[in-house]
Amino acid sequence: MDKRLLDNHLRLLDEMKVRFDENVGLIYEDFDNPNAYHTKLRKGKYHRFTTNSDFAIALLDGGREEDIPMAKSILKAMVSGQCKEKGNTFGLWPYFYEETLEEMDMPDWNMADFNGISLLQTIIDYSDVLGEELYSEIREACIRACDSIMRRDVTIVYTNVT
Repeated sequence: MDKRLLDNHLRLLDEMKVRFDENVGLIYEDFDNPNAYHTKLRKGKYHRFTTNSDFAIALLDGGREEDIPMAKSILKAMVSGQCKEKGNTFGLWPYFYEETLEEMDMPDWNMADFNGISLLQTIIDYSDVLGEELYSEIREACIRACDSIMRRDVTIVYTNVT
């Protein structure tokens, strides 16, 4: 990444870091969608798992040592937010930390793909900074996500999953 792009990336990270909630270990975002699909949440400040899985990678991509603890906190929260109980939703995440899979209108099966790919990218690119325990936890989360993806058995023509 050239210096201009890196500087812009770091500036955007710093803008987002102010929304980090230490009590949850995730960043929050303002959500206002009266017609939201899958979720019963409509308006408020919520911790969206997909935003956080992408943000953790962005923090690590920035290359700053100071951002590693926040990225690790987010990754731990990502692992803990995934359904680990064998059953229909095994390997899925809800949209938000504030709403369980059971509380949603219905689970969104894309969450295994969207969050799983970000976690997989994290262990591929940043295994050296994760530590053995977190690396192992993320690896297991990836396996659970893959289990969900395989059970869903979506063909390649499904356009939402790339």
